Amino acid sequence: MKRVVLVLVIALSHILFAQEQWPQFRGPGGEGVVDLQGLPYEWSESQNVKWKTAIHDLGYSTPVILNNQVWFTTATTTGEKMYAICLDLETGKVVHDILVFTNTDPQGIHKLNSYATPSATIEPGRVYVHFGTFGTACLDTQTGKKIWEQRGLKIEHMQGPSASPIIYKNLLIVHMDGTDVQYITAMDKNTGKVVWKTERPQEYYKDVRPVWRKGYTTPLIINWKGKTQLISVAGQVVQSLNPVTGDVYWYVVLAGDSPVPSPVFWNGLVYVNGGYHSRTPSLWAVAVDGSGNVTDTHVKWKTDQHISNEASPVVKDGLLYVVNDRGEAACLDATTGDMFWEHRLSGKYGASLLLNQDKVYFFSKRGLCTVVKTGKKLEILAENQLDDGFYASAAAVEKSLILRTSTHVYRIKE
Repeated sequence: MKRVVLVLVIALSHILFAQEQWPQFRGPGGEGVVDLQGLPYEWSESQNVKWKTAIHDLGYSTPVILNNQVWFTTATTTGEKMYAICLDLETGKVVHDILVFTNTDPQGIHKLNSYATPSATIEPGRVYVHFGTFGTACLDTQTGKKIWEQRGLKIEHMQGPSASPIIYKNLLIVHMDGTDVQYITAMDKNTGKVVWKTERPQEYYKDVRPVWRKGYTTPLIINWKGKTQLISVAGQVVQSLNPVTGDVYWYVVLAGDSPVPSPVFWNGLVYVNGGYHSRTPSLWAVAVDGSGNVTDTHVKWKTDQHISNEASPVVKDGLLYVVNDRGEAACLDATTGDMFWEHRLSGKYGASLLLNQDKVYFFSKRGLCTVVKTGKKLEILAENQLDDGFYASAAAVEKSLILRTSTHVYRIKE
């Protein structure tokens, strides 16, 4: 009996821990899908705002959360100074405001980007902040002191950094896809030293314009039939790698330009943004059980209907939800790509979608969040307006949403 009680206590502690953390871009699984009780779906500037904290300078990184701390990055609009900020989850008060890097004559960025767009990733005692070619650092979450920094991973972003790092075992893994060089690399999370580095297959890059070589996606760890894979989307290819060694399992030639949305996975298929094709972004459904070049054998379907240049989709129970930059939202059959419904939302969209239980959240660049009920028929549950727009994606912990607009971070809680 005591053993049964102990197992239940351990299981409950894991559930509670999962509710109290948002460790990386797009949450615990990296796909924007969570199962939390009591998550609010109605709010305004005067309703269900537990706290609201102003943020200096500019950044589009998603907040990450652990042990009552909310971490994110910001930077000056000219890129000379880059910061990591920590807020208290309960009060919203600033705990740390750390100048991480200074730069002289930094690269330029796109007008829709910021110098602090990559999200951090966090684990007990440490937070890892990443600014693309400008540097990566590990900080002590209690003292704010820098444990290590890595400034040797250099590329020409052309339009600024965007891809976020992820943790896998003892590794911190990042995409570095520029106009000049393109690779994915893993650092030792304890030291910042490079453990492995895998270059993109240059036969698909050498004859294309530099602008077509760059990429901005965040990698995804999946497990299918006992095999762990690192899904890595780049400007010309999507690759599946061994996350421990960097060896390539399979790849598909996308021949696209500048993919931004991160992949999602369901039932043996990974859904990847193929970048621009004739100025229209595409979505590809790829089976993950291949080997080598599987372009002609494992692409199950693809579409360019309502596919975003920026916002990552969500998928659950065989339904895939998307929204493009113009606000055209849709629900697709994840197996076939067939459309169940489509609807024009108000405004423009770039933040990634969030799915909790039976609700999908769409966040606009004008501060509007439309909440839709999951299912094959469209049902709008709420429309919520804040004072400024969403460029960062949402985070969710306990019974709260942590939302970052262009100027503030909010805790939304009933």
